Amino acid sequence: MSLRRRVMATAAAAAFAAGGMLAMSGAANAAVGTSHTSPASHRPAARTYSYKVVGIRKGHYLAVRSGADSHARIIGSLKGGATTTGTGKSSHGYLQVTAANGNTGWALASNLQKS
Repeated sequence: MSLRRRVMATAAAAAFAAGGMLAMSGAANAAVGTSHTSPASHRPAARTYSYKVVGIRKGHYLAVRSGADSHARIIGSLKGGATTTGTGKSSHGYLQVTAANGNTGWALASNLQKS
């Protein structure tokens, strides 16, 4: 039996004897010096999307907020008709985007159209 399997079997037996659930993926791997996570250099780049600001009158701005909530602090804005990038993450009717000033925050999804 390999060293890795012996360590995992021993850890499983100890967890079982202690009456606990077996949830040791990180601990067992650390014990034998292996890891199933990839270094950042091997991870795929985060996907970005392009959005156009719609439904905002001329001279008005779409607020970019610190959280996906109408009460969250405004950290930036986007002019009507402007384009921006976003992660594609959504929460409670908001999309995560980059404001004109470079800050990343949340804007109303109903005012953003994928372009």
